[in-house]
Amino acid sequence: MKKLRTVKDRAAFYDDLISKLSIGAPVDFGATVRLLRKKVTGMNQEEFALACRIDVVTLKRLERNLMSPDLEMLGDILYIFGLQLTIIRQDRNAWRWSAVDQEFIRRHTLKKKAE
Repeated sequence: MKKLRTVKDRAAFYDDLISKLSIGAPVDFGATVRLLRKKVTGMNQEEFALACRIDVVTLKRLERNLMSPDLEMLGDILYIFGLQLTIIRQDRNAWRWSAVDQEFIRRHTLKKKAE
């Protein structure tokens, strides 16, 4: 897998990833870390683990989705790519139930009342 050499290529790659995350598309964490490691840094697992201050066995387990990182580890991994983990407030209306959720709640409530 070729490393993304130009800033423009890396920016386009990040934009695509961020757009998938922002719409709630399912993202395979391990595959994403592996892809970022190879395409953005060009590092092998040993080099990348050292740069992230984690054990290579831990990195291998992360990339195979056999474990999930804690927040500190996630921050260290993202830092290598020039990214950071942030928490932002959602749109005021984001909490509203979808039509499917509303129908489920309505039916469940009616069922409870009938009992």
